[in-house]
Amino acid sequence: MKPRFALLLAFLVATVTLIGAPTVSAGPLDNVTCLSGTQSVQYSPGVTATPVEQRIDVTTDYQNCVSLSHPSLHHGHFAISTREVQSCLTLARTEEIDFTITWYGDDGAVVGHSGVSVTRIVSDVAAGVLVEYVGTVTSGLAGGAPFVEQITYPSLNLTACLSDGVQNRNSLTNVTKIGLLV
Repeated sequence: MKPRFALLLAFLVATVTLIGAPTVSAGPLDNVTCLSGTQSVQYSPGVTATPVEQRIDVTTDYQNCVSLSHPSLHHGHFAISTREVQSCLTLARTEEIDFTITWYGDDGAVVGHSGVSVTRIVSDVAAGVLVEYVGTVTSGLAGGAPFVEQITYPSLNLTACLSDGVQNRNSLTNVTKIGLLV
């Protein structure tokens, strides 16, 4: 009996080892939609009409998120910091950026991470500023899926540009879609 039991145990261990843990890949239902959120940008020393090197801290919170493929996912967050020479006249631009979103469940537990690579397009519109992120989830949760985020900001405070500078900006709206882009 003991040799059979040992053989059966070895077989089960080998099977579990070969099968391994389930993996997540971008399938037709691998998606996340966040219907609201906020983005805050802090500038130091403050953006003025004169180009100066700035420390820029961007924090984004994704809220009211739903996902068919990850039903426990509820909200997400990312933060990045960079240094760039800019002025109030150079804020509208296009650039390539990478960041990682951490996704959370209702209970605050981490559900997963998504590495994202996007083109960020900042443009002036009649009533404010539109920031669009268009790219791909490169790794993690929803890896391989398309990524689109649209954020609106109020118009730039031109009085601040001509005096002490714009210290921070807070978004008005933020809508994010990953995967099914309908």
